[in-house]
Amino acid sequence: MIEFKNADVVKSGERLFRNFSWKISPGEHWVISGTNGSGKTTLLEMIAGVLHIPSGEMCVDFIEDGTWDEKYAARRRYIHYIPAHAIQSLLHVDQGLYYQQRSRKSLH
Repeated sequence: MIEFKNADVVKSGERLFRNFSWKISPGEHWVISGTNGSGKTTLLEMIAGVLHIPSGEMCVDFIEDGTWDEKYAARRRYIHYIPAHAIQSLLHVDQGLYYQQRSRKSLH
């Protein structure tokens, strides 16, 4: 179980989430979708511990009690955020797979 309780998130000096609460229960599977800039990456960075939560809390039931440093180290061991562009380095050319980026261009 991963749960956020009344979490505020600040990134690059800008408040992105205020009083954010969400729970992922054991056995649940979630799809995170949305438009560019809607907060998908920010949410994943929160879960992975890449972003600091200045207020509120994040509870992870599969990490044992301990000091803050011990909990942080365990979270970094068990939860990983791999950005989409990093997938290219994991693919072998001979697998017949490719990574595609899309962009919109104005035709004016």
